[in-house]
Amino acid sequence: MAIDNKTPKYDPIERSKVMDLVKLWMHTMKSLDLANAPMQSALTQEKDGAISKVEFESLVISALANVETIRALTLDTFQWPTLANSDANNIINEIKKKLEDFLNIESEGMQIMRNSTIESGSGLLIYNQDAKKIKIITKKLNQVGKQCGESIAKLVRLYRIPFEEYQEVIKAA
Repeated sequence: MAIDNKTPKYDPIERSKVMDLVKLWMHTMKSLDLANAPMQSALTQEKDGAISKVEFESLVISALANVETIRALTLDTFQWPTLANSDANNIINEIKKKLEDFLNIESEGMQIMRNSTIESGSGLLIYNQDAKKIKIITKKLNQVGKQCGESIAKLVRLYRIPFEEYQEVIKAA
């Protein structure tokens, strides 16, 4: 009980701001998945449903425009909170930087895909050397995404938000 008395009690408004960051992260990831879906689908289509390089480039350009919209909404428009706890503010700055890195890596990968696809009899192919670059970028993307998720989880733990509440926000996003 003595430990519980020493545990900082956070303002409900600050807890709400932390949960808003969780929502932002989940909405961003889901939005990126939606932005990438047509492009990814085009790369995996069978010969009968294959699209041309021009059509694929159009899908990539559209996906890149969506990434830029997501960037504007998350990095420029979203009201990044300033909280009373300086450790929390440092974590928020980490999250914002990692999210920016994530979006930059996402755009870089799309550009490589746009510039390295060729048409073949079985559909679209990616040049071998560029396929290796895309694997490296995918690995970086996963790593930065994981780091951002870990930073968000650290913030949630700092504010002692119950795991169940955290999971509910993730499901609802």
